Amino acid sequence: MPGWSGTITESPTGATLVANPADGVWTEQDRWWLEDTLWIGAIHGQGPTVFGRITDLEVDSLGRMYVFDGQAHQLRVFGPSGDFISEFGRRGSGPGEFQGVAGMSESVRQDLWIVDGPNVRYTVLNDSAYEMHRRVSPLYRLPWLGGHAEGFLHDAVVLPGEGVAEVLVRVDSAGAVRDTFEIPEPELAIPHAGSMQFPLPYAATVVRAFDRRGYVWIASSHEYRLIQMRLGGDTARVITREVEAPPLTQAEADSVERYARKLVDRFSSFGLQLGDEMIPETAPLLDRIAVADDGSVWVTRAGTGRNTVFDVFDSVGRFLGEVRLDFPLYSIEIRNGSLYGVALGAFDVPRVFRAKIVRGQGVAGDAAYHPAAACARYARSARSGVPGRRATA
Repeated sequence: MPGWSGTITESPTGATLVANPADGVWTEQDRWWLEDTLWIGAIHGQGPTVFGRITDLEVDSLGRMYVFDGQAHQLRVFGPSGDFISEFGRRGSGPGEFQGVAGMSESVRQDLWIVDGPNVRYTVLNDSAYEMHRRVSPLYRLPWLGGHAEGFLHDAVVLPGEGVAEVLVRVDSAGAVRDTFEIPEPELAIPHAGSMQFPLPYAATVVRAFDRRGYVWIASSHEYRLIQMRLGGDTARVITREVEAPPLTQAEADSVERYARKLVDRFSSFGLQLGDEMIPETAPLLDRIAVADDGSVWVTRAGTGRNTVFDVFDSVGRFLGEVRLDFPLYSIEIRNGSLYGVALGAFDVPRVFRAKIVRGQGVAGDAAYHPAAACARYARSARSGVPGRRATA
């Protein structure tokens, strides 16, 4: 790739090792940008575009958006143009009811699988009916890790019992578990007393993502090292970048010390284990990982305040550059050449956001993502409740 100064080697085990410099290769002429094409949601009023708390967003192969409102315990479906299609569900334990949706995934048959932990089941929707299958455990971690690959649903399940054991179960179209996989993770030193854990502020966490091509991506929030694992547990690729986690400010370090003192005061008699190696000295570097259907990897940076900053890598693992938004975005899906997510705007009201990924062939100009213009469109469509479409800035 012209301008890329990293290296690609192979480990003794056959994994591809991609080492990136700190800087990407994009210039002003060939960088990618986001052209916002749709907003769904209203700040006030009634109707299906008023969301209480969006807990998951799934986009199918036809561009339909499935939005689960965790406050209403209801699924709402919108077409590619933002038009409301249907709604399904309410709170409860009966058929067609939900208690706590961990995630959703589209199958190869274009069914929508809804993972409901407290109800210990999967609800499977198609165009004309729904069916239910039992889940092996009510327990899960957030954000949920799972999705469809190789014709099966893969669901990260926490098994009850002594200790916390999490496995990835492979579920067929009839709801039967066909296989289980261990989920390898970086070992993190966390203060604990017996089975109770007490993560410190700014301490390292595990960042994970499911890849529809049949992989799991894993990283530590404090190290720029992305590990692509095959479902069987083998390492397929390791992507690194020469960026260090920033040191904590004095105010941040003081807050960690205060919290640690409280833990010692309250839990020393319970056998609290809190060593110096557990005290963070740097702030998180990585927040989330999302993998596009073309294999490009979008890493959300931590510590960006009310903005969202993506580090974009191509399908090989070479760092290209940054893409920025001036609002928080979560539940990110990248399909069919567009980026989808849940945006938080005024008063943290959630709204569905969609933007076309434009792979630059010339200066962005008026077609680029303009923060001020996007915010204006956000505000106009939020007041009206009508899905917003991009207008020339």
